[in-house]
Amino acid sequence: MKRLLICFACFTGVLAVPLAFSQPMNPATLRGQAQKLKTDGNFNDSYKAFRRLCLDPNAGANLVGQDLTSAVECLQRLGRIQEF
Repeated sequence: MKRLLICFACFTGVLAVPLAFSQPMNPATLRGQAQKLKTDGNFNDSYKAFRRLCLDPNAGANLVGQDLTSAVECLQRLGRIQEF
């Protein structure tokens, strides 16, 4: 019985972690994180964040151009030029 409870608790924990991190994020916060990721050299995660900002209609129309430029720079650094 203990083993079953432990397995259930682990399974529940594994499912809860992705849900906690998948909450909608404020565009300004996401933009700051994407920029920090890019500065730190994590171009893949930075590209994903900038892509998300470019596709979000609530991210701010006046900043989409900068987000797109940053996303393209990340793709260039990753050697994925053919994707744009």
